[in-house]
Amino acid sequence: MTTFAVLAALLLLLALGFVLPALLRAQRVPPGVDPVHAAPPGDPQRGLAVGLAVALVAGAALVYAAVGAPASLQATRTPETVPELVQHLKTSPGDAAAWRRLARAYESAQRFNEAVEAYRQLVKLTPGDADALLDYAVTLAMSGNQQLGGEPEQLIQQALTLAPQNVQALALAGSVRFERQDYAGAVALWRQVLLHAPADSPVAAAIADSIARAESLAGVPKRGQGDKS
Repeated sequence: MTTFAVLAALLLLLALGFVLPALLRAQRVPPGVDPVHAAPPGDPQRGLAVGLAVALVAGAALVYAAVGAPASLQATRTPETVPELVQHLKTSPGDAAAWRRLARAYESAQRFNEAVEAYRQLVKLTPGDADALLDYAVTLAMSGNQQLGGEPEQLIQQALTLAPQNVQALALAGSVRFERQDYAGAVALWRQVLLHAPADSPVAAAIADSIARAESLAGVPKRGQGDKS
């Protein structure tokens, strides 16, 4: 099984409960974009950090493909295929919205290398867009070694500078810390994410589980343990 397939359930859960509302406002892939179903091979045991990173983008793309755009957007948007977008951008390279749609189309098709190129153009046109920087960071990681260190981390930090309370940025920054085995740093960032999730939601439970795992790896005793009284 591929990494993408193994994480699919988690992606849908996180995207539906937490990530999807913000991403819908950011104009995700429109209905009609032609997907190419070719899942890349990978190790299903990529770990928590990769799972969170993929969930923020790939999971949202899956859900969006399933539910489509809101009716208000459908009424004003003409469906565009990948070839149509590519052709349009040859004559209108400054159309940031089209670059975003093209990047989403490539994401949904798991064509991450091509999505990276589309995002590279997008962030040039919209340098102050924290969401674009974050999506670029995750897709860049997926196209490489599936780790957030290096250039993806730099993009995440740029996004945090622009939007310090952006929950996607906080979650990804926590994943970077987790990759580095800075479990205390990961917990601190993920606790900020937890503040934005409804207390009784599946997402809050998933975040809490991630925090518990990081604390366990850091050697933090579970509540109720270590008390001598």
